[in-house]
Order: sequence, then C-alpha cells, then structure tokens
Amino acid sequence: MGDLRAMAYLGDYYADKIMGATELAAFEAYGDQKSKESSVQYLRSAVKDWKKYAAIATRQYRPQLLTRIGYVDLNALIAKVEDDVEIAQK
Repeated sequence: MGDLRAMAYLGDYYADKIMGATELAAFEAYGDQKSKESSVQYLRSAVKDWKKYAAIATRQYRPQLLTRIGYVDLNALIAKVEDDVEIAQK
C-alpha cells in the first residue's frame, strides 16, 4: 500500500508541475498576471505533493546509488522542487 500511495503522490506532483509550467508559459506568452499567480499556486501544491511522496517512499526505501543518475535522496530533492516556485515568482 505504501508504494501505491507514494506513486499517487508522485502522479499528483507531476500533474501540478505540468499545470504550473503551462500557466507560466501562458504568462510569458500573453502577460496574463492571473496565469502567473496560478502557476505559483500549482507549483506550491507540487512541493506539498513531493514532500508527501518523499515521506512515504523514504519510510520504505533508503537513499541509494542508481547507476544512471547517481545518488538519489528524495528528501534532499525538496530544495530543487522548491526552486521551481522561486523561478515562477520572478
């Protein structure tokens, strides 16, 4: 069940991140301030989703070295996820 919950939060994360990126692109293309605000809201939601995902996944799995991408620590990646919000706010 933990894996299923983790994957559900990961799906929510990607959905919010895609919506945030789409809204940010609309802002950049058309200058619509509401799109920018919406983008930030989606990306903040993505941060929450990632934290839930990381919390569940790290209860079951330890940070590990993966051959193609290197060392993966889901909790350490929270800072990278939060960077997306900072980028959208600029």
